[in-house]
Amino acid sequence: MIDGISRTGRLVASGALILFLAFVALATVPAVEVEILATALALGIVVDALVVRALLAPVLVVLLGERSWALPCPLADAPGFVEPEAGWLGQGASPEVASEGSGGAGSVPGRARK
Repeated sequence: MIDGISRTGRLVASGALILFLAFVALATVPAVEVEILATALALGIVVDALVVRALLAPVLVVLLGERSWALPCPLADAPGFVEPEAGWLGQGASPEVASEGSGGAGSVPGRARK
């Protein structure tokens, strides 16, 4: 978890900073409607980067554990869903990684599928 945040934190923060600065620059337009919209979007970007991506998402992944990566059974049973093959990760994937997903995309530990 910490490794994932440390690897993506700078990318998320710099993307949020770029968008924030773009909307702040847009807020200098004399039209009041554009100024209000740009200010709201800039605040939304800050809330998304700080609250959702830095706090809420990691906490939910820790709380849900393996279930956070599982596809719900109703979605997996939906028409048009194609179960990925064992080697769907490509030729560069190690055999250990490809074999970990052998339960299928809709599998949840301790729960049998229909």
